[in-house]
Amino acid sequence: MNILQWIVNLWRWFLSGEIQPQPQPVPPAPIPPPAPVPDNTAEELIIALVNNERAKKGLAALVKDGRITTAARNYARLMAQKNTLSHTLDGDIGSRLSGAGYEWSYAGENIGWNYASPEEMVLGWMQSSGHRANILNSRYVHTGVGIQDDGRGPYYCQDFGTPLN
Repeated sequence: MNILQWIVNLWRWFLSGEIQPQPQPVPPAPIPPPAPVPDNTAEELIIALVNNERAKKGLAALVKDGRITTAARNYARLMAQKNTLSHTLDGDIGSRLSGAGYEWSYAGENIGWNYASPEEMVLGWMQSSGHRANILNSRYVHTGVGIQDDGRGPYYCQDFGTPLN
């Protein structure tokens, strides 16, 4: 086979499609980040700190209740959305607990804004007579905490309840 035939054969082979560019490896699709979840650690810390204050006075520990937690989280979110610290943005604590499905006979609420940590928030509540009275009230059995940080400082809400018997 002469050089010309060899080139023609090479050209035919090339045009036949038998020479394919090597496929480039496709990088794997990036794994999406997990959906955001509430910072349960900070909420749990507030409950632990409050129960520590109650223990110092010989009071029973408060038990976390999912319905009260839902009410507290929703209210912390509402305060952040409205950029307002208030106990009455959407009614009162009783209506929020009832709306979350908690049948209560006695209810209370502590709120706060812009404390740098759960420890500082609980210290602030303990230095306020009204908030301290809620924390140390022996009638309360259940609690729930919500924290919402909108970038202007965290909004805290701790709700307290005694079930309707």
